[in-house]
Amino acid sequence: MNNDQLVIGVTGHRPSKLAKQNCYSDETLKKLTRLAYQNLKKLQPNKVITGMALGWDTGVAIAALLLNIPVVAAVPFDGQESRWPPDAQRRYRRLLEKIENSGGEVVIVSEGQYSPKKMLLRDEYIVGNSNILIALWNGKKSGGTYHTVSYARQQNVETVNLWKSWKKL
Repeated sequence: MNNDQLVIGVTGHRPSKLAKQNCYSDETLKKLTRLAYQNLKKLQPNKVITGMALGWDTGVAIAALLLNIPVVAAVPFDGQESRWPPDAQRRYRRLLEKIENSGGEVVIVSEGQYSPKKMLLRDEYIVGNSNILIALWNGKKSGGTYHTVSYARQQNVETVNLWKSWKKL
């Protein structure tokens, strides 16, 4: 990775930890996208790496595309979306297509079906290829977002948590 390039990786909670009611609503996604847009516009990265999970990852991907920032979709395994609600599956597939058509890249981090380890490998891929990790983390010391933030700190990757900004929305 070239030192003069700012590559932002992201990690964050799924919708169920972000909104108390109607967590999979378009309104929640719009708020996530707005928060991501404001921060990406300020930081002006050369590239964004997202794991493409529901919630923060999706909002960041949409914001980056709106800002014409190249996106790397670090997909943990092919078919990650298979158990999601149908609307979310359609949005996911459209986003992957837009990423590829806009000069971005879709990386399948692990072969085969779902396993918790593949999610962690995806998160480590994101950290290992980023200069800064932008987190949307509630501070609880459990779960994938906590693991990713902890791993980034161990790897001396600067971490910025936007949880307070999220709660203001």
